Amino acid sequence: MTTYIVIWLICGIITLLIGQKKNIHPFGSFALGAVLGVIGIVIIILLPTELPKAPKGMIAVKCSRCNTVQNVTPSQATFQCWQCKTTEPMSKAVR
Repeated sequence: MTTYIVIWLICGIITLLIGQKKNIHPFGSFALGAVLGVIGIVIIILLPTELPKAPKGMIAVKCSRCNTVQNVTPSQATFQCWQCKTTEPMSKAVR
């Protein structure tokens, strides 16, 4: 019985660490691993990476050329990537 609890905790910690790298809520990723064990690890690996939360009044977008995440105001028609200097329309931005 104790070994099962230790294995579930280890799976929870593994999913927590993977979830942090993917910007997934820490409690949710830990619970996924702790409840489902190894299946939870597989699920968290397969989940897509979430964009970090933008400040109030802005949205987080990802450049389609270099995958850099940046915060822009939603009223803009276009945005320029701060890293590669590519200008893209907001309709093409990954949110």
